[in-house]
Amino acid sequence: MSNKPIDKVAIKRAEGKIGNKASSLIQNKLESEIASTFRKSKNPDESLLESLKVSKKMGNVRLFGIRVNMAKHGFVHQHGVNGDRIGHVKERNIPRKTFYTVKEHGMILRKQPFIEMAVESSGAFEYVFNELGKLRMKEVELMFGNQLKVK
Repeated sequence: MSNKPIDKVAIKRAEGKIGNKASSLIQNKLESEIASTFRKSKNPDESLLESLKVSKKMGNVRLFGIRVNMAKHGFVHQHGVNGDRIGHVKERNIPRKTFYTVKEHGMILRKQPFIEMAVESSGAFEYVFNELGKLRMKEVELMFGNQLKVK
């Protein structure tokens, strides 16, 4: 083994850059998928676009993954629903204040795998795979030096 020290700060910085680029690729693609797939919410607090945040997940030195945060209903659309909705009372204020009861009923919401489609079509997976491979191969070369013979 070679006695050359491995700079963990430089590794973390390089893997962080890779994570930042991949998360921005996914963020941009998810924003376009959401804008084209779902109708725009009138309430900005419920908007998927407003709540969407894609970030890198770092360990002490290594990139662990990419994290996608968004409002709960985005993940409900991603995975779908097949179940019963409980009965409840609704209130309507226009044209006048009225209350009405909704009975228990079945609900089927087909899944829309927009997150998977965005990740696949963004090119982020290939980017991370190639760049981390190159970076980590350089580390192996530093550790083993001339002892490593690649055929």
